[in-house]
Amino acid sequence: MKSDKLTFDELRQKISRLDKIPSVASILRTLLKELDRPPDQVKLDKVVELISSEESMVAKCLHLANSPLFGQAGRVSGIRAAVLLLGVVRLRDVLVSSCLMNAMPKFANGMPATVFWEHSLACALSSRHLAKQIGFPDADKAYLAGLLHDIGQIVNVIYFPEELQRSLAFSGERGVPIEVAEREIMGFTHCETGWVLAQEWSLPPDVQDVILHHHQPERELDHADLTAIVNLADKLCFIGGITYAPVYAMQLDILDEPAWSILLERYPQMQTFDLARLGFELESHFGEVREVVASLFRV
Repeated sequence: MKSDKLTFDELRQKISRLDKIPSVASILRTLLKELDRPPDQVKLDKVVELISSEESMVAKCLHLANSPLFGQAGRVSGIRAAVLLLGVVRLRDVLVSSCLMNAMPKFANGMPATVFWEHSLACALSSRHLAKQIGFPDADKAYLAGLLHDIGQIVNVIYFPEELQRSLAFSGERGVPIEVAEREIMGFTHCETGWVLAQEWSLPPDVQDVILHHHQPERELDHADLTAIVNLADKLCFIGGITYAPVYAMQLDILDEPAWSILLERYPQMQTFDLARLGFELESHFGEVREVVASLFRV
């Protein structure tokens, strides 16, 4: 049974009253604003103070900072040390990941938080890797967009858990993408709830656009490259089995995807791109992602 369709205004009103993650939203918004400054203008004491205000985030932040994903090999022992050692870009990656992991309930109806964050981190790493391979000028922005692309599911888990569970079941039973199932069951998708949440959290405009159009990159006009990168990374994670969506028998040829055509038009060197090698390189990251996320949710 399909839920009554909500308008964007109704979704926005509902999400603005999302009282289960207010401190996360406030900290994330302030951190992103501070860390988007030129490196020599970032107020490190303020960053340390913000992180330290949320005890559970401190633990996750230090755990992530010492993980293989960020290459520190256990060298970080405190928040101030993490701030100084990681540098602004890596610090942003760690902090955004930590904030968002605190926002997602550990035991969501039909969607375990560990599985969701495995996919989000894997998509972030894949987006950055793909961006570097094709010469996209801001690989770190690709990482951030990949990490945040599915934040609408945080809203759906909290506000629409039964509808989300039915959507996941519908996707598996009918063999259709999760966004198609959401549209049928709920009348809207995680792309739309994520876009509204991104506006509430004052995320960068290009990241907002990726969140809204990451399943239909051909509809994105202003940030088509970034959206196409995240779309392909998302599909590569699906092919690699690191996904929260039901895996079904689907013929998926990356070379036939609209996102591939978008990037090929802008980056002609992709004509000689070795997709098999890319998949092999990403597989090496996926194992690390699973280990790190599993250990994070024991923190």
